[in-house]
Amino acid sequence: MNVIEVFRKSDHTFLLVVITTDKVYENFEFNRGYKEDDRLGGKDPYSASKSCVEIISKSYQESFFKHDNKALVTVRAGNVIGGGDWSDNRIVPDCIRSIEKNEIIKIRNPNSIRPWQFVLEPLSGYLMLSEKILKGHKELIEPWNFGPNSGNSIKVIDIVDRIIKFYGNGKFSISQSEQQSAETNTLLLDIRKAREKLNWKPVLNIDETIKLTVEWYKNYKNSDVEKLVAEQINFYESKWKLENLI
Repeated sequence: MNVIEVFRKSDHTFLLVVITTDKVYENFEFNRGYKEDDRLGGKDPYSASKSCVEIISKSYQESFFKHDNKALVTVRAGNVIGGGDWSDNRIVPDCIRSIEKNEIIKIRNPNSIRPWQFVLEPLSGYLMLSEKILKGHKELIEPWNFGPNSGNSIKVIDIVDRIIKFYGNGKFSISQSEQQSAETNTLLLDIRKAREKLNWKPVLNIDETIKLTVEWYKNYKNSDVEKLVAEQINFYESKWKLENLI
């Protein structure tokens, strides 16, 4: 709310894109993807906090920006992965830390299914949406899902298998912690709205997604990281243009 207040009072900014998460939806373990108008909610504190961000954002858009020259829009991505993430209790950095220390990778929820996507995928959607809104398409000021293709929604254990494969090293074991959080088993996103209204679509398959991610972690110590990231951006841009026949 403090960030939105700064945006509201600024005379120099006109669009605020608030990134929440696919965890904002009240999860019923559906086998279908959640749509933008599905009910918000969360059984765990993280999901609940992000749902609150959605509610606060909508209230500001309706109260202050609806008839103003400013706009606030929320976007919901899947399980975003990519180089440079060192957060705790996230599967990719946990795997990399264990591999670098030559330790066994501990997997807590091996059968949980998530919509995995490389970081540049949702970023391309955010930029496309922002450009269109700034050009006057105010009908697009509403929540948006930016998830991967259905083939990228796979189990945690399959992600770990691929990380080990592309890194060329590592072993894992299934760990049952004493206190499990209320984490959902299946979580999928419906991205038809972004496809149809923005002409946006993800272009990377699951192997490309994991390969690009692991490439960063394998090389960040001994390479020019800025050059490495630029090369990945160029690869993604060329793939996106090829898929969209630009």
